Amino acid sequence: MKFETISVTIDKKDEIENVKKALKIFKSTYPNVQIAKPRFGELSGKILITFKVDANYSTDLILSFAKNYINVLATTDVIKKKIDFATAKYAETLARQSKGWADMKIEQPEMSISELESYAQEGMYEEIIRIANDLIHYGEKIVEKAKNVLDISVENAIEKAYQKAKEKPEYAEDAINKLIKVASDARLRTMNKIKLAQNAGLKAIDLIYEYPEYVLRLVDISNNPDIHNYVNVMAFINFGDIVIREKERFEKEINEGARKLNLRWIEIAYDVAHKLLNEDEKSRYERTLRFIKNRKNKEKNE
Repeated sequence: MKFETISVTIDKKDEIENVKKALKIFKSTYPNVQIAKPRFGELSGKILITFKVDANYSTDLILSFAKNYINVLATTDVIKKKIDFATAKYAETLARQSKGWADMKIEQPEMSISELESYAQEGMYEEIIRIANDLIHYGEKIVEKAKNVLDISVENAIEKAYQKAKEKPEYAEDAINKLIKVASDARLRTMNKIKLAQNAGLKAIDLIYEYPEYVLRLVDISNNPDIHNYVNVMAFINFGDIVIREKERFEKEINEGARKLNLRWIEIAYDVAHKLLNEDEKSRYERTLRFIKNRKNKEKNE
């Protein structure tokens, strides 16, 4: 029997009961279906629930979730196609039950192409992602347009944060936080926008290099498994570049960074990303690795 992994997100703990209810109804409809025990986690501030289900029933389960307004993540191309099919099927079912959107329990929000383009120009990419994944409420035309403007909306979000910090240092911390958030946004990965997320991480590194008082944020980027491995490694390299050249100034940050840096993870990231590095970057990586290992050993022996 082939199993498929289904992942859903909910906003609050009390919504877990909604998921359990949907599963209970589904199991009563398909008594022979096999569903593994769910695993719980956290994703972008939301509760993540993941479980494996018999692949023969996965589309029907996604449809059941759609009926209960439970968000299913498009973690693979196969799952994405099943989500699109299930949501379209549910929308058709609703349409048959009434004369139009106005008579349905779910009202289709008013949204125009020009409004979407305005969102994109303002860099409101999270809102555009939400719309792009909500075929039931917004309809095919708006959803398709949202997908088309997603790239430019992410690019604008990155550039607005970056340029604001470049022009006004007092906005640097906020911009770094925003860029790291984009770089680690799992939704961009699932929508195959990896290059955009990677660019956000590199822009954050660039700002930290310019404003080294935030050098410990490079440690956060280095350790973050939700961020592209190449960006993990570049953050680690730049941490070394900054602190090694001014050891006395950054003594406190060196000690804290040495304690927090997960070298096992960074070495794994390097194994994946080293082909993307030039010889100078590889040399700087080795220098930083030696430096941090020596500092860790020094603290261990004291």
